[in-house]
Amino acid sequence: MSDTVHANVKSAYAMALELTLSEDDPLVRDGLLESLQMSSQGNHELDLIFQQVTASVAR
Repeated sequence: MSDTVHANVKSAYAMALELTLSEDDPLVRDGLLESLQMSSQGNHELDLIFQQVTASVAR
């Protein structure tokens, strides 16, 4: 089994983060961000994507 994440999964993960960040309701946004962050734990590639996409957002 490969340790790398398929390019389509990385793209979908980044898109989910971007859409989540555009959510107006802070409770929904924060809940989704927490869930997405938890789903990346243990995977360096997805964790880096999370950090890159959310770096400019004050949480």
